[in-house]
Amino acid sequence: MHLVTGATGFIGKNLVPILAAERPIRILARRTSDLSFYRKQRGVEIAYADMEAGRGIEEALKGIEVVIHVAGRTMGRNRYDFYRSNVLGTKNLVSAMQKTGVGRLLFISSHAACGASPSRLGISEDIKPNPVSDYGWSKLQAETVVVRSGIPHIILRPSSVYGPYEMEILKYVRLVNRGICPQTGFGEKYLNLVYVRDLIGIIQKILIDNRFDNRIYFASDGRSYAFSEIIAAIARQLGKKRLLKLPVPLPLSLMYGILNDALIPEKKRVISRDKVREMAQKYWLCSNERMVRELGFRPSYDLEKGMTETVAWYRSNGFIPLEKNHR
Repeated sequence: MHLVTGATGFIGKNLVPILAAERPIRILARRTSDLSFYRKQRGVEIAYADMEAGRGIEEALKGIEVVIHVAGRTMGRNRYDFYRSNVLGTKNLVSAMQKTGVGRLLFISSHAACGASPSRLGISEDIKPNPVSDYGWSKLQAETVVVRSGIPHIILRPSSVYGPYEMEILKYVRLVNRGICPQTGFGEKYLNLVYVRDLIGIIQKILIDNRFDNRIYFASDGRSYAFSEIIAAIARQLGKKRLLKLPVPLPLSLMYGILNDALIPEKKRVISRDKVREMAQKYWLCSNERMVRELGFRPSYDLEKGMTETVAWYRSNGFIPLEKNHR
């Protein structure tokens, strides 16, 4: 049996039903988590634990062969918030695995752990990490915990992941739907993407091949997208032909992020100072060459196909209004 952390998050909600269709899956959750998504999900067993406090993890690991560690905080007010969730939580998980003898770990990290690229060439896994945000720093520290654990592992560093249940791109979709296109700073920016179903395909391949040889892989669809290209793809799905472009100077963006951190609860926060630091970078680009070469990865989704499915999911679930001809 496999154990999945972070099952109530964006990636987890896409991953667990697919894995559970193949074999029973146990998910790790707090007792305060909203588990309504899994109440009628077959093949899913719920284990309650608190990773930050280190409570209940060893019990949840009984009978487990592989841990897929997806859980992580993406929004926080300060470095300690990220440390507590992403680093300490991973330390407690790894410690429990060592005590119980669970011998394989697939850790979903982030491109942010390595930082932005200095050019459009994109960075490889061999470059010295230089995270620009507290989130990225915490993910890098968590990677170090995994590497030093001695547990056979794979670390995936996805680029920007999008798809059903993703709430960050939804913010842009809603703005574009109102005819607005904001951007932090001036000038074009570039980034890689990976559709969530392709990321799950990579995870499935690693599990099927039982490949836990302590490697790190960037995960993307291999394309470099201009930010304007992504916005244009969203606009096509929404039928918006004209957009009001609003470049926001970096100091103003940072101030807005600080105010969000100080005054707005996490679940309602539009943006944070930490996220502004990431958005200010010109090139969020990496090479997926190692993944293609060693894992045989071939993406099934490009931007147009992925955004079509994503916007359709937002519509069908009431996050954006249905088009008149869809009503």
